Amino acid sequence: MDKQNIFNYACAIRDWMTVGCQQFNVWQSQGFNLLSITKEDDMRAGASLFLTASVVGMFVMANSAVAADAPKPEVTGKQIAFDKTKGNCLACHAMPTVPDAEAAGTIGPPLIAMAARFPDKAKLRAQIWDATVANPQTSMIPFGKHKVLTEQEIDKVTDYIYSL
Repeated sequence: MDKQNIFNYACAIRDWMTVGCQQFNVWQSQGFNLLSITKEDDMRAGASLFLTASVVGMFVMANSAVAADAPKPEVTGKQIAFDKTKGNCLACHAMPTVPDAEAAGTIGPPLIAMAARFPDKAKLRAQIWDATVANPQTSMIPFGKHKVLTEQEIDKVTDYIYSL
């Protein structure tokens, strides 16, 4: 969070508080005596409320800035493979050696003993990138060719699947 955003946020709080105090004064001028507050009390309460809101706002913004600047943990190949919006390997493949691989599909072959099935890891990566090269009739989508996964994500998924 940069200084300009913090300044804009503080100005927004100030403007909101100003409108609130103006509305309160309108209510008082129309004969609504809310809690019998005097004009001096009103001004002190408005200033106090503005100061409190500003301080709270600054803490919120500071925490947001720290959270935004904190590096995100790197996504693993397993997370990508299990992610329904990314690899989604479990939609079609079972992973019998992975305890948390639940609700696995049966369309594709089970992902087990992958190093034995693909002694050349590059062939496994090529299969994930575009399975239609080896089998034009496959139901496996070409994750790389169709840009479902980035090259780095394909590398991570390949490493993970190869380890099964």
